[in-house]
Amino acid sequence: NLDQIILINKLYSGQKEGVILANITKDTYADIFSLSGKHIIRIERKNGENNLIWDTLDKKKIKAANGIYLCKVNSFKESKNFVIIIAQ
Repeated sequence: NLDQIILINKLYSGQKEGVILANITKDTYADIFSLSGKHIIRIERKNGENNLIWDTLDKKKIKAANGIYLCKVNSFKESKNFVIIIAQ
């Protein structure tokens, strides 16, 4: 159930742990997009962890610029959107 997800550091200002999506279920992943619709990165669940962590790097390992991003969390049954703000 994606309604149980907790978004930690949704206003990201350089916290070392990154942006965290907690209470993730099995087979859940997240896609991060810029407001213009550009796909920044896909974050996938690692071996049994219940969190997804975005270190604010894109697919090329370049730090994402300050701004507003859309995080679309997907499972096989449903999807849910979150807004993330980077202000470093």
